[in-house]
Amino acid sequence: MPVTMKQVLSFIDQEEPDYAAAARLGNRALPHLAELTRQGDIGRASKAACLASHIGTSDAVRVVAIAARSDEAVVRVAAAVSLRNLGGIPVNLARRLLDDDNVGVRKWTLKALAVHRRIEQLRSRLQEIAVSDPDLSLRDLANEVLQKFRRKTRQKRKD
Repeated sequence: MPVTMKQVLSFIDQEEPDYAAAARLGNRALPHLAELTRQGDIGRASKAACLASHIGTSDAVRVVAIAARSDEAVVRVAAAVSLRNLGGIPVNLARRLLDDDNVGVRKWTLKALAVHRRIEQLRSRLQEIAVSDPDLSLRDLANEVLQKFRRKTRQKRKD
């Protein structure tokens, strides 16, 4: 059965959406979520990206990628936060968000990377941030992510 925009909005327009319940709409909601992410309403666009990440499919990643290209920093922050909900972080998407001019976008991307195990392909970018990011707190956060990665790598080798 098709999912309507009205059904999607019934979740998105809540102050605190129940993302787990909304995620049950599945891939059929993604065209509407992509449309909401492209539209001018910052609140809806941000929530649409988050909801897509809870759906978690490869098609859902495309909605998060749309949010990552938004002109609005708030929507890009939502994309960065949404990375945490994805089963794996697409390297190109993470790299795009790590290169963002907005400190909040970079911060939430680093926080998302801290919970994922597979960041090998981003290690050199993380090292650059750890050494040269203009925001000192992001340098510290990048170092924390790198340390977690090193510990996980050592533990994996022991196993």
